[in-house]
Amino acid sequence: MAKLHTATKIKRIVAVTQKGQVRILFGLDPGKGCPFEAAANYLKKRLTAVYKGSKVTVNATSSMASAGALMEFLLKTRSNEQDKIRELHVFSHAWPSGLSLNFGGKPSSADKAALERVYGKAALSNIGANDYDEFNPIQFRISNLQFLNDAQIKGLRASFAPNAIVRFWGCNSGWNPPGGDTDPYTNMAEAIANYAGVTAYGSPKSTEFYAYKGGKWTNKVTGVGKTTSFPFELRAYKSQGKQQSNKFTPVVAVANLIKKTLDPRIKYADGSFNTISAVSGKPELFTLPTNATVYFTLFRFENCDKKITLFTTAGGQVEFDKLMKVQSHPEWSLSADKKEVTVKKGRDGFQAKTLRIIDLLPGGLDKREYYFRVVSVKSTGSTTFEGKKCRFTF
Repeated sequence: MAKLHTATKIKRIVAVTQKGQVRILFGLDPGKGCPFEAAANYLKKRLTAVYKGSKVTVNATSSMASAGALMEFLLKTRSNEQDKIRELHVFSHAWPSGLSLNFGGKPSSADKAALERVYGKAALSNIGANDYDEFNPIQFRISNLQFLNDAQIKGLRASFAPNAIVRFWGCNSGWNPPGGDTDPYTNMAEAIANYAGVTAYGSPKSTEFYAYKGGKWTNKVTGVGKTTSFPFELRAYKSQGKQQSNKFTPVVAVANLIKKTLDPRIKYADGSFNTISAVSGKPELFTLPTNATVYFTLFRFENCDKKITLFTTAGGQVEFDKLMKVQSHPEWSLSADKKEVTVKKGRDGFQAKTLRIIDLLPGGLDKREYYFRVVSVKSTGSTTFEGKKCRFTF
C-alpha cells in the first residue's frame, strides 16, 4: 500500500486493550467534484488496518455540513470508555480560523436550529462575517469554541479518550504566522487542542489533492471526484516538503480559556447600510458623518424591548435632538423629553440623522465622544449595557 505521508507525522498508541471511536467526517462543496468523501474513505481503510486487533472502532465515514450539528456531536454525552472519541478527522475547505463545512452552500433551517440549540436564540442574531466573534451555520469557527460555557467545555473534554487525536485536513487549519505563534487561538487545530484537551494537527499551508500513480504521489490528476480507483490523500502544498501538518497540544489552563458571552454591542452603518468602520488603531471608536443618516444596530440582544439613552463619555445624559434627529418609525419612538428611544421587539436598531455640531456649538466642532446605554426589557428581568467601549464622535 502507498505510504501516507501525513499519517506518519501522527503518533498513535495502539494496544489490544485500547478502546474508543475513530470518527472521520467530510464537508461538502456543492459546486465541485471535490475529493473530501473519497479521501475520508481512503483514510478509513488505512486506520482500520492500523487498529486491527485493538478494541478501537473505526466507524464508517459521514458527511458533516453544519457547525451546530458538529458541536452537538462533540458535546454528546459518552458514558463509557468505548464510546469516547479516540481520533477525529475532518476533511473540508478551511482557513486558519474556520472550517467551511458546506462551501458555497446556503444554511438550512436545520443548520440554524442546531446552532440555536447549542448557543441559544441570541446566536441567530450574531451570524456574520467576523471569523472570531460571529457565528455561521455552515462554518465551524474558533468562535464556536469560545462561546461555550464552563459546563459545555467540561462536556467537550469528556467526549475524548485519553491521548485523543484531532486532525483538520483543510487549508491552513494549522497555519502559524510568519513571525511566530504567540496566540494560543491562532488556528483551528490549536484552538481545538486547548478547548478539548487533545493533541491536534492542522495543515500549515494550502491543501491539495494528491494521487499515488506510477509509483509516486502527484497532484496532476484529472477527474477528481467522490470516488477514485487509486490511493490518494489531501496533503499540504508540496513546497512544505515532508511537513504535512503542524502539531498542537494544550497550553492554556481550563480556567483561563476564553469564554465569550452574547452581550450586546453596537454597529454603525450609513443610510445605505454600508458599514462605518472604526478609527484606525482605535477599534472602540467610530467617526460618524455629520448631517447624514446613520443606522445604529444593537447586536446580541434576545427578542426583547430596548430602551436607549445617549451619554457623553465626560458624563451626563444628552438629549437626542442636540446631536441627532430620530426618524419616525412604527417600531421605535422618541420620548417626550427627547432623552430616550424605545425599540420594540423584533428589531435590532434604529435610524437617526446626525446634526452639524458646528451649528449647535459656537467656537468649532465638538470634540466630545458619545455612547449609548441600552436596557433590554424582557420577562426574566432587565439587562443594562453601557457602550463605553463602543464610542463615537463626529
